[in-house]
Amino acid sequence: MILDLSVFQEETLDITMMNGEVLHIKKPEQRMVIELIKFRKLREDANAKKVLRALNDITALILNSNTDGVEFERETIDALSVDIKLAIVNAYTKFLLKLQANPT
Repeated sequence: MILDLSVFQEETLDITMMNGEVLHIKKPEQRMVIELIKFRKLREDANAKKVLRALNDITALILNSNTDGVEFERETIDALSVDIKLAIVNAYTKFLLKLQANPT
């Protein structure tokens, strides 16, 4: 039997930003999975201010985990609309679920 780790090549979630730039977001590491789970749970339990702060945090983590070397400052993340931030988090969550369903 041979274990071929090359099947775990770096697949990315590609996000086209408003300026047309395409970001290639890495597969989630364990820390990111934990943060996504905490964010999903928080949405059910917390007040709006805390949820929005957490939404900004998780959006920043996602966007800053790109393979392109682009860094997003907090002011840039804060300036995005809530709809855009939720779309990013939801797309990344779907990406994670797709990877879990098909580990190769």
